[in-house]
Amino acid sequence: MALGAPRIYGWGQLMVAFALCWQTAFGFSASDTRASGTLIGSAIPLAGLIVMAVGQCAGGKRKRGGTL
Repeated sequence: MALGAPRIYGWGQLMVAFALCWQTAFGFSASDTRASGTLIGSAIPLAGLIVMAVGQCAGGKRKRGGTL
């Protein structure tokens, strides 16, 4: 795996985790900010999944027979 690939994948995971916290925080807020907070909280995980996919694709070729 390339050196930067695990780091890119990890940033994607952090984005998804942040989005879940964002949705929870805005789920308990007042009704006028709930809709925009939920919309933004739905877009962030999608971006995080795209970043995770880029991290997977940037991984390069693995050698067969390894432990990972």
